[in-house]
Amino acid sequence: MKLKSVFLLLLFISNLSFSQQSLFSDGGFETAIQKSKKEKKPVLLFLYATWCSHCKKMKKEVFTNPEVSGFITENFVAVAVDAEKPEGIELKKKYPIDAFPAFFFIDSDGAVLYGLLRECTAADLISEAKTALIPEKQIPYLEKQFNADYKNADNCYAYITTLKKAHLDVSVPTKKYLSTQSNEQLITETNWRIIANGVSDIESREFQYVLKNQPAFAKVSSPVRVEKKIVNIVSELLRPFTENLDTIGYFKNRPIAKSVGLRKTDSLIFTYDLLLSERTKNWKSYGKSAIESSQTYYWNNPEKLKETASNFQKNIADSESLKYAVKLSERAIEIKPSADGYLLTARLYQKMNDLKKCREFAEKSRNFSNSLGFSTKEANDLLTEIQIK
Repeated sequence: MKLKSVFLLLLFISNLSFSQQSLFSDGGFETAIQKSKKEKKPVLLFLYATWCSHCKKMKKEVFTNPEVSGFITENFVAVAVDAEKPEGIELKKKYPIDAFPAFFFIDSDGAVLYGLLRECTAADLISEAKTALIPEKQIPYLEKQFNADYKNADNCYAYITTLKKAHLDVSVPTKKYLSTQSNEQLITETNWRIIANGVSDIESREFQYVLKNQPAFAKVSSPVRVEKKIVNIVSELLRPFTENLDTIGYFKNRPIAKSVGLRKTDSLIFTYDLLLSERTKNWKSYGKSAIESSQTYYWNNPEKLKETASNFQKNIADSESLKYAVKLSERAIEIKPSADGYLLTARLYQKMNDLKKCREFAEKSRNFSNSLGFSTKEANDLLTEIQIK
């Protein structure tokens, strides 16, 4: 019985392996292009990264699905390429990618017909692949329709949303269409959708008009969508500088983001201020920003308060800053008592050489953990460390 079970398991694994091998062509992308010309089928290029959990999930759960493999092999020449190997690196230059998994449906001349960069279910991938086969849904057709009548809002919207799904540049067609619209003409449902999907420049005429006329745009969309767009455009401006640790670029563009003047965007800017300081280990700047604005933007968020106070505890030594960090951690406890909140406060007092207060909060942490049946090791260790039990 055991041998039979082992045999069936090996057969199942073999079938899974065969399914994926038969789905994707051997020989790389150029071989797939040549095969595409011969078989008169478009290429389905799957670009993945070995560390990408979404890619692994699709390999395990989606590509092994018989319905998926059947549909793909019937209609496409599928090829999988590791984006971090030489061939993949070159393909990333040709087909700009900023997320994984990436799927590009490509004709035999190498032109992108359709694309998407996200995890899909089996049903979702089949649905998207079917859409990619419809000429009227493909990028070349939509581009031709747009260029034939670039003043047509529907043509523009269909074109840029398909480009955006593939993470391709939408700025040129968006600008070309919006240049035909007066300020007053911008306030329509379709024009709002074009702005929401195609405008990323805070200083552009269209976005500035949205800022000055939020209620009017909210009527053709919704207040939530308009606010979300405004917050997203600030995030898109500042996030790359924080990710690349580009302090010069960040502080050059920060005043532009700040000019938006909404509480939500100001709160977002404050978060990026702290993040950039933390990543560049500029703790003087971190402390200054936190002291200036934590009470304004984080005062009712216990997790953010603890996170900020923890950075003070680990990286900042002057007594006035530590007193402020205690204020943050005690506020976090006031909102939501927690063992880690009490322990953080104890460690702050320890750093300030106030061992009486350190003991008080360490004991509170221990008692709180005890009441929930959790480990008290960290609190006990701290109490032992300060030699007060």
